[in-house]
Order: sequence, then structure tokens, then C-alpha cells
Amino acid sequence: MLMCRSFYFKIMQIPFLLIAVLLASHLVSAAQAYRPVTLERLPLVGVNAILQDREGYVWYAMTEGGICRDNGYQVDIFRNDKTNTHRLGHSNGVLSICETANGDICLGTRENIYLLRKSDYSVIPLDTTIRRGKVRHIFNGKNGDIIAQTGSGWCRFDKHGKRMANVTEAQILSDITPSDTVPHNNLNDRLGHSWRISNSEPAIEPDNNHAIRMLPPSPYDTGKMKRCQDNKGFTYQGDTDGITITVTSSGKHVARLDGLSNIRHAIPRPDGGIYFISAHDALATCTPNGVVTSLVKGGESKTLAVAADGSVWVGGWHGEIWRYDNSRKRLILDNIASISDSDPVEGIAADKHNRLWIVTDKSIKVYDITNRSYRFITTRNPSAAVKQFLAIEASGDNIIAYGKTANLSIRATSDTSLPRPAITMTNIITDGRNTPLPPHTTEVSVTPETESVELLFSTLDHLNATDLVMSYRINNGEWHDLPAGDNRIAFQQPHKGKYTIEVRFTGSACQRGGTRTFVLHRMPAWWETWWAYIIYVLLGISVAISIDRIYISYRATRRRLRELQAKLDEFMHDRTQTVKQLPSSIATNDADQAFIEKAMTIVEGHISDEDYDVAAFAKDLCMSRATLYRMFSSTTGQKPLEFIRTIRLKKAEEMLCKNPDMTIESVAARTGFASVSNFSRRFKEMFGITPSEARANVI
Repeated sequence: MLMCRSFYFKIMQIPFLLIAVLLASHLVSAAQAYRPVTLERLPLVGVNAILQDREGYVWYAMTEGGICRDNGYQVDIFRNDKTNTHRLGHSNGVLSICETANGDICLGTRENIYLLRKSDYSVIPLDTTIRRGKVRHIFNGKNGDIIAQTGSGWCRFDKHGKRMANVTEAQILSDITPSDTVPHNNLNDRLGHSWRISNSEPAIEPDNNHAIRMLPPSPYDTGKMKRCQDNKGFTYQGDTDGITITVTSSGKHVARLDGLSNIRHAIPRPDGGIYFISAHDALATCTPNGVVTSLVKGGESKTLAVAADGSVWVGGWHGEIWRYDNSRKRLILDNIASISDSDPVEGIAADKHNRLWIVTDKSIKVYDITNRSYRFITTRNPSAAVKQFLAIEASGDNIIAYGKTANLSIRATSDTSLPRPAITMTNIITDGRNTPLPPHTTEVSVTPETESVELLFSTLDHLNATDLVMSYRINNGEWHDLPAGDNRIAFQQPHKGKYTIEVRFTGSACQRGGTRTFVLHRMPAWWETWWAYIIYVLLGISVAISIDRIYISYRATRRRLRELQAKLDEFMHDRTQTVKQLPSSIATNDADQAFIEKAMTIVEGHISDEDYDVAAFAKDLCMSRATLYRMFSSTTGQKPLEFIRTIRLKKAEEMLCKNPDMTIESVAARTGFASVSNFSRRFKEMFGITPSEARANVI
């Protein structure tokens, strides 16, 4: 009876065990479906259909959010909004989509059929005569035409988008196969991953050969860090005080080494024995017979590994990765392998391809020792969706990463077997305005007024976009690495000219390489164009010629003035010359002589008027002051007031010489000087002697 009850109890357990197994398998399989990170950027919740076009973009037909294009990083939205109120008629509800023969996107809404042209991403209605629209399904026909099922029946459009009028519904139905009418609620993308709509949103299921697989969580044995076996048959167990050595096969005690102070990590040496680190030794060795050698002193190290080429690598508390240099007996910092954010290194695993797998809380850095390149796997990757990495170890051809919520199994394939990404320039953002680019765009231009430019790139790998590291260089300059998941290259106030941009991606699912070149043209402003430069050159030549002519004229004028001044000085110091002879003495032509004679006659008429000034002189000559100054400068080399004074002084000299009985006061008064002192001073300035000395010389 007891046996029957026991048997009955076991029989009753079977259904529960089956349910548990099915539930566990469901959880594991569900764990392999990943939510694209770009879904957070969709305008609304609810996806009716999905499609991947020939370029690799994924398109979403939204229940109320229009149609969206996903490049793995950003989502471009095409719907009715404030700036374009009737882009999709009166409804943003898109029920079905397909790609036309020429690569455009055809979409059916609740009221009509529209065509989205990739050349400029404009949306146009295919047919406005459809009644009771509600385009339930739309797909490509056999000859590149478009077939749609609407609320009023079936219709067909040619590959140019023109409705075919003479086609009956029976003819359309005869060309349709059952597979044609399958809704676009799942797809297999070009990388082999499966997409499906679940609960009105897409999910990605990686292919069976995907590099990263989720495993159920299992605790990591932290004791492994301090326990290892060498290739000589000995086991080494570290603890807080030292190391215990035993024979692996029998467990026989060999040695106990105390006083080593907190063994942190131990790994086997290729030639027997172990490498280990402790609180006082950054790197040390221990042989099977218990001989300990401290290679590098210090407590900065936390974990270590031996690479396939035999080199020893040590990880530090602040993200440092050191390589042990045996010839120099010291640790050499490798800046490329080190963690730039200074996060502590939780563990290092080495694979057979001479790479290090360096794990921190949020990422795994895969460092290729041979070519000094690297890639990342981060917790942001949908297929590596663990909250925190704890440790890492090599297991055959796989790398096992232990996480807080799940573990990862990563295929440690050679980087050369990873695909080289096909890089696409997806968008350009100028001064905050986002413009999707047509397919296969490699060159873009911006206007001279553009202040800021952002170029967006993608490999269209939606599953791994958050892990990919984009590198770029401009005009053969230095390479720059962007943070993982960043796909923007920004230019602030770009100068006129051509910018040649080389772009490459690395990451968990692609190798370094696959560089592609793009070009940005900043168009010149009108003052920067070639014809403007020609005008600048011509203006420069004109200015140079003008300056040269002005300088030549200036030098000629100066030379003429010096000649006139010399003639005037000679005339003034020649006592045999009278005032009447002044015009003929200094004039170079008849016109100048006539002008000087006229001016001299006017001055002689006012010779005794001490108030006669330039204004009265200009009025008597019937010309403006400016003209008067210009005429006297060119004919006599003097200013008008100087000319009047010259005539007065020459006349005074004549009076002194011809009239010895006339007093100096009388001569000064007759020649228009208000005081004798002023007359004497001006006379001496002109002739070099005083009036009295001039009269004495005559006597």
C-alpha cells in the first residue's frame, strides 16, 4: 500500500514537472527575444507592421503614429504634425506597408494609399478616388506593380504609381498567392535575425549563430580567483594568509606558504607553477616546491591573465591594464587596453586568438594584443541585457561572462571572421533641422550661413548598435573614437571647403575595418567664390595703380614746389628785381603768369590795408577759398596769406632802398603792417636781416 501511494505520488508529479520544464524553456526562449532600444523614440505605442527595405532600414507602420524609419540609433517620423498637417491626409493610422520595385515605401492608411519617395522623403497620395479607404493590405505584384486591398475592394497600380483602370478584381485575385496576403508582422533581416510583433511592439530574436547568447543566472564561485591547477599536477589554494600546495590527483599536502598577505588572484604559468597577486605583490610567482619570487612590488593590481602568446597581463583598481616586461622586470601600462573611464577591472580572460576580454561593471572590452585594436560589449546591448557584470572566464571556444541577473556565453571567434559593416550616412542635421538622406548618399553640401552641422551614420545593425564604437578622421587627420552607441560627427561653424570624412565601426558584432569615405562640402559665400577673388585681384591692382599714380603725382608736385620755392627765394634776395618782375620770374606758363599778375595787382591795390585778408582776396579774385588755395599752391608754391606777405615785404624792401629818408615806421604802415616789431620780425624771416641793416647796406 505504501509503495502504491509512493508510485501514485510520483505519477502526480509528472504534469507539474512538465509544466515547470515548459515554463523554464519558455523563459529561456523569451530571454532570447530582445527589445530594440530605439522603440523608446517612437512617437506612440502600437506597431501594425514592420518592413526592412533593401538598404537595411527598418520601417514601422504605427497604429496612430504615422510611419517611422529606424536606423538602429534614431527614428525618423513621417506623420501629420504642426508643420505638415496633411502629410498623411486626415489619419496617422498606417495599417500596411511594402517596398516598391524602385525602392520607395508604399503605405496604406485608414483612408488612402500613399507613396513615400526616398529621393526627398516626400509623401504623396497614390489615388484620391478610393472610397471607404482603410487599406487593409498592400504588397508587390509579380511585375513590380502594387496591389492593395481597400474597404471598397481590390485595386492595382503600376510601378510608377498610376492606377490601372482596366483591371478587374477577378484578374487581380488570380495573380495573388496565399503568401502575398500574409501581413508584415514579422521579418528576417539581412543579418539573419528574426523580427516579430509582440504586444504591438517589435522584438528581435538573434540567429542561432549569434555571437552572444543569454544563459540562466548562476552564481560565480569567487574561490576560483584564488584556486588553480598547473600543468605539473599541482593545485594551489590561496587565502588571506598565504598559499597551500597539494598534489592534484591525491590531495597530498606539499607545502604551506604563510605571510603572503591576502592572495587576490592566481593563474597557472605555462611552464609550471603559478602567477599570483597579493596585497603586497603586484605580481609574483610560486613554483611547485614552494619557492616564491616577487616580480613587482605594490598593491595596485586586482586581477591577471596569461595571453596566448605567453605575455602576462595585470588589471588594476582604476582601469589600468599592465603588461609584464620580463627583461625590465616591471609592469608597463598599456593605454589602449586600459579602461578610459577608470572603472575597476573585475576580471581578465584570454582566448586562443591572443585577445584579452577585460570586464568592468558595465562593459566587456575585447582587446586584440597583436594589432592593438579593441571593441566593446556593454550592458546596453539588447543581447547582453544584464544589470551588472561580475566576472569573466574562458571556457573552450566560448567566453562566459557572469552577470547579476543573467550570464552570457560569447563565441570567441577570430575577429577576421566577424563581418565588416556596411556603413551608411543616414541623416544630416543643420542648425537643428533634421533631414533624412536618400539611399547611398556619400556627399552632402551645406550653405555658407550654416552654423552647426551633424552627420549621422549607421551600420543598420539594430541589435548591436549600442555596442558599436564609431571612429572617424577628417582630411587624413587623427582618428577619433566616439563613445559606444554614439553615431554623430559634429561641425561648428565649418569653414568653406571640402571635408573628407573616413568612418569605421567596431563592436561586439563587427571587426575593425570596413572604412568608408564621405564628403561634406561647405559652400562658399559670394565673397568666397572664384569670381569674387577675381574682383578682389582687379580691385587690388586698381588700388595699387591709383596709389602709384598718386605717389608719382605727389613726388612731381613736391619737386615743382621745391623749384618754385627756390625761384621765389632767388627773386626775393635779388635786390635788382622789382615786384613787377615776380610773375615772369616764377611762372612756368602764360596762364600762371597772368594769374600771378592779376593777384599781384589786387594785392598792390590794398598794400597799405592791414586788415586785408584771405577772404577779401578770394572775393576780389572771384573764387572760393578752396580754389584760391589750390591755385596758389600750383602756381607759386605758397598759401594766399604767404603770397600777400611776400608782396608786402618785397614792396617794403624797394621803399627802404629807394627812399632813404622814409622812416621804418612809415614803410611798415605803407605796406600794411600794424606794428614795427611785427614788420621787423617778418622782414628778417624773409631776408635774413633787419630793415635797418637793409637800409645800411644800401647806404
